[in-house]
Amino acid sequence: MLDLILITALFYLIQLMTPMLLSIGKVPVMNFLSTKGGSLDLSDASKRALVAVHNFRESLPIFLVLAVLSIQLEVANEQLAECWLITRLIYLVLGIANVYSYPFIRTGVFFVSIMFLVRMARNLLIA
Repeated sequence: MLDLILITALFYLIQLMTPMLLSIGKVPVMNFLSTKGGSLDLSDASKRALVAVHNFRESLPIFLVLAVLSIQLEVANEQLAECWLITRLIYLVLGIANVYSYPFIRTGVFFVSIMFLVRMARNLLIA
């Protein structure tokens, strides 16, 4: 489980950089690195990646708590944690590809990821 926590942290760091990487030709790198205020003229894919990273932040603390509790209580939640992480990766890729312009796909993928968290929590409760 510790490996999954570390992989999730790496995925989060990569996801934080994705909006910048997708706008590298449109926005100078120094604009991302400066502390001056103002909005950046991001590409559409970058804006969608930014939405995905904000969405990831909403469920990341819950995942981390469940993962640490799984280690502490010695509950086998590794497979559910892997599925959650894969679902979050799919969420990011589909977001960048603009698949979410079709109704209910985004919500469906999000709820599948939440389902894995709920199942992790249930396993902790019955342990």
